[in-house]
Amino acid sequence: MFRGRSVLLIGLGVLGTEMLRELEAAGAEIGSVLDDRYEDLPDTGQHRGPIAALPEVLDSAEWDIIVVAAALISASTLNWITKHARRANVPVYVLPER
Repeated sequence: MFRGRSVLLIGLGVLGTEMLRELEAAGAEIGSVLDDRYEDLPDTGQHRGPIAALPEVLDSAEWDIIVVAAALISASTLNWITKHARRANVPVYVLPER
């Protein structure tokens, strides 16, 4: 399903890390935007910035789908993500907690 697709992953906690592994195994091209932990992660080229940079990240590349893998994301943040995704014509999938 994700092979060759460009996926923007939001969140890299337990749920996001698990999803990242699944996306890599499926052959997806992955970028990520993260919460306040962004500064603490090594630069792999995959991390595109903090979640506040989402509008610029959406403008900088073609994304097939946004996957939100942040279990504790607030409704207002999710609405904000959805608003920007709609503007960029990118569907949003929110992972359920596992």
